Amino acid sequence: LGASWQATDKLNLNVQLRDFADYWNNTAHTQLNEGALTTDVSANYQATPKLQLFAIAQNITDQAYYDQGVSYLADGRINTSSSGTVPQYAMPLNLTVGAKYRF
Repeated sequence: LGASWQATDKLNLNVQLRDFADYWNNTAHTQLNEGALTTDVSANYQATPKLQLFAIAQNITDQAYYDQGVSYLADGRINTSSSGTVPQYAMPLNLTVGAKYRF
């Protein structure tokens, strides 16, 4: 669920809520990983016709939750084709700022 607001002709603000549902981490249903609700915000400012400044904050409440698990093959490589059995923490609070310039 998200919303975008064009605050001025140069400034755009965005907010997004993301819901991660509870899920069982194994087929025996012995480990339930709790879901989470995270909030992301961003802003874009068109400084000039060619220069855009931006800022992004993901998971602004720094909600700790498990992302979908991964499993490992016998040789230690990550098995990306399976939801697996080893859960891993999802991304914590992440801040990004930058600029885009069009030539």
